[in-house]
Amino acid sequence: MASSMQIIDKVVRVSTDDTELVMIQTRAEAYMKIALYQTELEMGVKIIEYMPQILKDEKVRRELGIPEFDEIIIRPGRHPAREADITLIKGKKPVMRFSVKFSPSGRIRYCLQSWKYERVDVDLLALIPVRSIQKGKSFYYIAIIYIPRILRIYPIKKLGDLVGKLLDEKRKVEGIEMLWTINIKEIASALRDYEIINLQNEILKKQDEMLKKQDETIDVLRRILKVLEESRKS
Repeated sequence: MASSMQIIDKVVRVSTDDTELVMIQTRAEAYMKIALYQTELEMGVKIIEYMPQILKDEKVRRELGIPEFDEIIIRPGRHPAREADITLIKGKKPVMRFSVKFSPSGRIRYCLQSWKYERVDVDLLALIPVRSIQKGKSFYYIAIIYIPRILRIYPIKKLGDLVGKLLDEKRKVEGIEMLWTINIKEIASALRDYEIINLQNEILKKQDEMLKKQDETIDVLRRILKVLEESRKS
């Protein structure tokens, strides 16, 4: 029975040629996996639109354990409740189906709750924006967390704790000094405001320069006029 099942909660690392896969084994046949996809703030807000190219990224596909596919079907927004958000097609046959949940505020709980209460029983791709500090530089990523549908029976809090653990393990593997979730909409809005203020300051600065040049021009004209008047008197 579901109540008698236990989560193994074992971190698994697998080294490949150009990356190290990080997973948490939750049951003998179930692994939670993670990939980090570097992004810009503007792209992060509309990340669902970019999912086809993200899932075709070789590193992301390998880290999430996604097989090769020929076609991707995306059903954004409202669609029939029993249809998956994303279906991967290989040889005209579906090979994987996903519920895709994106939390711009970085709240993994929102992704888990939305997934657990859906009618369609498919694996989850939870998308949460994160920021990192690496060698003194700041980077933005979308953390893509794969959770198999067999884990829908587990409590949201436990799944959330496992996601936190998975993020921390990924941080260590990637050599990231700091990694934390962010509210990407608030940061993007703040940056836009900052850019607008900077633009306004630049405009005011240029206006001041123009007024200064105008004053200099007027001063030169006055001196020329004075010279002309003196030459007439003489």
